[in-house]
Amino acid sequence: MENVTSYAGLVADIYNAVSGVELFYGHESGYFDNPGNLEREFFAGVISMEMNNANGAEFNRIIFPESLKIINEMVDSLLESE
Repeated sequence: MENVTSYAGLVADIYNAVSGVELFYGHESGYFDNPGNLEREFFAGVISMEMNNANGAEFNRIIFPESLKIINEMVDSLLESE
């Protein structure tokens, strides 16, 4: 089994972004107050977990199924345009 600390920061960032609750991992206080940071961080965290971590990818499918569908559509669209 993978070490959860390998993606704990990503999960903490996503959790902070969507809930406003800061955990001991992740970005500094106030980071998500800047416009666009929430969206960028969510996208980056989800993509990173999908590509690099099987447990993280499963986490995405369980916790964020609708958001993951949208991100997958965005990625597919980008790949088709190349």
